[in-house]
Amino acid sequence: MKDAMRDTTHDTECWRYHDDCARVLVVKLPIKTVSEKNSREHWGTRSRRTAKQRSYTLACLLATGWARPALPLVITLTRIGGRELDSDNLARALSGVRDGIADKPPGPTTKPGRKPAARPSWVKVDDGSPLIEWRYAQIVGPPAAVLIEIRGPR
Repeated sequence: MKDAMRDTTHDTECWRYHDDCARVLVVKLPIKTVSEKNSREHWGTRSRRTAKQRSYTLACLLATGWARPALPLVITLTRIGGRELDSDNLARALSGVRDGIADKPPGPTTKPGRKPAARPSWVKVDDGSPLIEWRYAQIVGPPAAVLIEIRGPR
């Protein structure tokens, strides 16, 4: 089964299909990623860019209307950009997208009388969990984008 959708609000492309082994969701986001490790910029600029990537990724995944697959997951993040990055720069450039996918809702607060801020999440598991295997790839060429492939069990 293959199901495709184009979200004009977020300018994303989404595909969902079953292959022989797993259920797969593919989302292409028009996000330009940069080598965070080598960029010489103010920390606030870097922080704002990462926060935008994180929230945009989460908003696009929630906008698909598709429920997340059951755990465990294999998630491949493919950066499409102008030049190739080495492996540690690639992982760092995609960290905002990774956090947007695997934002875990905040736990109980330590301050009495205060509620934790409600934060929506899609996978609802910490990105360091052994239930998610992260893979990285890259394609050199325009236009800049990030391709997310999420594989769940059959």
